[in-house]
Amino acid sequence: MSLGSTQIPVHEVFLGAGISAFFTTRFAGLSKPPWNELNLGANVGDDLVTVLANRALVAERLGSPVQFAEQVHANTVLTLEAPAAGESASCGRGDALVTDRAGLGLGVLVAHTVLISRDV
Repeated sequence: MSLGSTQIPVHEVFLGAGISAFFTTRFAGLSKPPWNELNLGANVGDDLVTVLANRALVAERLGSPVQFAEQVHANTVLTLEAPAAGESASCGRGDALVTDRAGLGLGVLVAHTVLISRDV
């Protein structure tokens, strides 16, 4: 599967000097319906090869490898020191990812909900 020169749209977030952070959208990925386009979830029935290619697009946009966990509701925190070997869909099972390594991206899957608050 060719990634070509697809540039995925993102919403950048400032978290401090030296930290790159962004949210992806559904757009400009490779997944077919019903997952439509930039599906990053490996456990929702989409083709795993396509999901890994979508994740490669995220890594390309970030400019470094990005690790994703098999997210579970638990108190397990995965501490990462290097990218997982091979083309694995997951760096392990956990509910949080942390690292102190520069150049190692951490990918977390969240719902499409954005909370908005108005100051009164």
